[in-house]
Amino acid sequence: MRSNLIKLGTIVVTFMLSGCSLLGGGSGDKVKSKEEAKAAMKEYGTNTGYEITMEYKDDDGDSGEFTTGQKGNIYWAYTVDDNETDKAAYIINDDGPSYKYAFEDNAWVFVDEEEITTDEITQAFSSYLYYAQGAAGLKKSGTETVCGRTCDTYKFSLGGLLAMVGAKIEYSVAVDQELGITLRLDVSGGSGEDSGSLSIRTKSFKTGADVLAPTLPEPTPSEE
Repeated sequence: MRSNLIKLGTIVVTFMLSGCSLLGGGSGDKVKSKEEAKAAMKEYGTNTGYEITMEYKDDDGDSGEFTTGQKGNIYWAYTVDDNETDKAAYIINDDGPSYKYAFEDNAWVFVDEEEITTDEITQAFSSYLYYAQGAAGLKKSGTETVCGRTCDTYKFSLGGLLAMVGAKIEYSVAVDQELGITLRLDVSGGSGEDSGSLSIRTKSFKTGADVLAPTLPEPTPSEE
């Protein structure tokens, strides 16, 4: 699962860094900061719970979906790629060791104690929710509805000096008005062999009673 998320993140970050370095901090309609969006999601997950599933595809033919969720102090993430499903879950304890779980032979099993913070688990499981915060110079272009949630849409098109070498980047996102997280992303461009495209779209957004956290067994830490 981690390899899938790293691959996905690398593709997007490559585009984002290219845009940021050439835009230099240009003006635009700012989305919520990453800190604001993360705080909103933490409150949401702690109080009502959430589970978000997105699907992705790129121009190389790679596709799949990934899910992240939180309810109380239980966090989980699933990826589906080439008909294979990978699952992981944590019980996060702020005042002591957290508990890591894996899904094996159709059942959740305790793996080990682990020192991991809520910020670290958010980075590992749901960094894709904050892609919009990484791009400078976004221009608000309108609104759209994604899974019943109202989003502001932002775009930028990067040409200028890049166009002289046959390169261009197009970047478009839909950002949840309430939470400030990215619910849709479309990015394409580059030059020659470095050209590519990636589309990420939310297909399910559950909250409250609709969120079913995985039922995890009691941890069985080894005695030293």
